[in-house]
Amino acid sequence: YEVNNAQMSYFFTTNLSSELSKNSTVYQYYGLDTSKSLKTQNYPSGGTWYDYFMQSVTIPSVKQMLTLCEQAKSVGFELSDDDRASIDESIQTIKDTASQRGYSVSQYVMNYYGYGVNLKDVRSAMEMSQLAYSYYNSVMDSYEHSDSDLAGYFSEHENDFLKIDYLSYTFKVSDVKNADTSTDTDTSADTDTSTDTDASTDTSAESKEEDEDAEYKAQIKASADSLAAITDVEQFKAYVENYLKTVVYASETDTDKLDGNVTSAMSKLETKGASYSEDSDEIKALFDMTEANKTFLHTHDDGTCEVYLLTAPKYREEYTTKNARVIALSSSDSGSITSTIDTINEALNSAEDKDAKFIELADEYSRSTAKDALYENIGKDDFDIDEMNAWLWDESRADGDRDIFSKESTSSSTSASSTTYYYIVMYKGDGMTKWKYDVDTAMKNAQYEEAYKGFEEAHGGDKITVNLDNIYKIPTT
Repeated sequence: YEVNNAQMSYFFTTNLSSELSKNSTVYQYYGLDTSKSLKTQNYPSGGTWYDYFMQSVTIPSVKQMLTLCEQAKSVGFELSDDDRASIDESIQTIKDTASQRGYSVSQYVMNYYGYGVNLKDVRSAMEMSQLAYSYYNSVMDSYEHSDSDLAGYFSEHENDFLKIDYLSYTFKVSDVKNADTSTDTDTSADTDTSTDTDASTDTSAESKEEDEDAEYKAQIKASADSLAAITDVEQFKAYVENYLKTVVYASETDTDKLDGNVTSAMSKLETKGASYSEDSDEIKALFDMTEANKTFLHTHDDGTCEVYLLTAPKYREEYTTKNARVIALSSSDSGSITSTIDTINEALNSAEDKDAKFIELADEYSRSTAKDALYENIGKDDFDIDEMNAWLWDESRADGDRDIFSKESTSSSTSASSTTYYYIVMYKGDGMTKWKYDVDTAMKNAQYEEAYKGFEEAHGGDKITVNLDNIYKIPTT
């Protein structure tokens, strides 16, 4: 298997589109402007954004694909009829889109995937990509684990799967500094500006600042000690809320802004389902605690104090995951999002086989690439939408039930830039118990990682030649 320049242009375009779809907010934060050429924009750690997306994203992805294709070939694994039908559908979608937009197929393909790319290149690239994907899935599906296997692996790697819940609040010196309005700023009596007194004045000011910092640190330590003495959840929350109002935001005279600031800060108080981390002394300390309603105080050198209240010691996630088909849409997609949603709902409402129609519509509209739009073993943190979770885990939920949920994502670089994501969801029943699914996934990943080392030794690594001179002749943006 080999990839020519036209196919590489296809892979670059699809990888770029996928990356921007998943991480647009992050890339905007780091200064990427997608309206300008990638080759003229500097990447933060050196080179250009084009270099990054080509050498750090696309080339590794293509090398992995080629390794899997060669391994599949070596064991006689081929594309299935379903795989080929899926590729045919994708090619037909390209033709239909070209027609709808008034282009010939060749014009549309070049406009979208790059100069010199034709439909034959796209098909062959899709075939390689699908072969690698299907072979990967066949390898992963070959790994099966009994309940005994799962329990054994769990017991050997407990900290990888156990969770804790806690409340936490951080007392900062800057908060009490900003709230302190008692400092005397009247310097009208200091009329002696002679050079002889400059040094002593500077020393006095430094000494005064050190004394004030020591006083502020003592204040927040006293407040942290008071909070650390509280082991009741509601009282803990009440203390923090009062502190926010009377200290942190004490100078805020606008009631609505005050309430908004306090509500926002309080929403960050609780953490559920936290995982173990060797990099966090606080998390390690909380994992060592065996009883709920116990506190832990960590004081930093700069005076900052963090207070933690453990609300649930180490536990296994015993809830049942859910399965659902999902059509993912975005307000940044071309056309009217409202019109698209209405079109999808009308088609589903009138369809006799709603399941089959959902899959068909997902192929046409969804940003997701999940096979048949099916998400299996959905956890409560996967979509991070409270309303969606409440709906999925509602005891009255039945197979085929459908609803739509939305989530707004605001750019880190500017609050004015935001995208709303919409999820049309069809319920498809229960998945595995959450901890079992996580353990099963970890075991499969470990097995696959070991197997891939063999694939790479036989077909990858330096056995794959990368011609950067040719690659950089690709006329992409």
